[in-house]
Amino acid sequence: MPVRVRYLRPVGPPLEKTYTLAPRSRTNIWVDHELFGDASTPDLAASDVSAVIETIDGTSGIIVERAMYFTPGGLTFQAGHESAGVTEPATRWYLAEGATGPFFDLFLLIANPTTQEADVNVTYLLPDGTQLRQSHRVGALQRFTIWVDHAAPALANTAVSMLVESGNEVPWSWSAQCGGRATVAPGPKPTILLAPRPRDWRGPSPTARSVVRRPIEPPTTSSPIQGTRPPR
Repeated sequence: MPVRVRYLRPVGPPLEKTYTLAPRSRTNIWVDHELFGDASTPDLAASDVSAVIETIDGTSGIIVERAMYFTPGGLTFQAGHESAGVTEPATRWYLAEGATGPFFDLFLLIANPTTQEADVNVTYLLPDGTQLRQSHRVGALQRFTIWVDHAAPALANTAVSMLVESGNEVPWSWSAQCGGRATVAPGPKPTILLAPRPRDWRGPSPTARSVVRRPIEPPTTSSPIQGTRPPR
């Protein structure tokens, strides 16, 4: 089965490549090492990147997940996280879990797979009920990163949830990273089901936590900031 992958970058046009998947098989793509065109060095070896994965015939179904690994001090794959892809973009997304501070760096990742610029409004929901709203513009066919810790002084060290909305009805997809994967939802529901982690997973007594947020109407004011990543 031929599958087309479009890699969306913070700047420049997307990079595209077609892969052939065997029936009833698993295929791994090591994105860091992918070559495009006549390039002799990988274009994505050190870059933020999102991806749009499509079957060429448009009818066959596939399942896709993204895995990211960290190799510090020569310890291969010492840490990592993964998440499943969403099946379509939307104009509103909710994320209940998030934290910033000396231990966590929180990144909000937005992919615009359309040929039109997207106006994105982010409402941060803080534990005391305070809301902070900021606006961004995401280029067509580009990936955009918000380093939440540096987005505002009130977000430097706090638990936080996020409501992300399109200001001009351009759909896009997004995720967040905070040392692990995060689940996003296109809207709140009266009932949410969580599959519990087995007690014998990586130890006798792991700690599981559920985070619940009640979304409320965002304020009418906005505070635009640049989408560039501060130096670390």
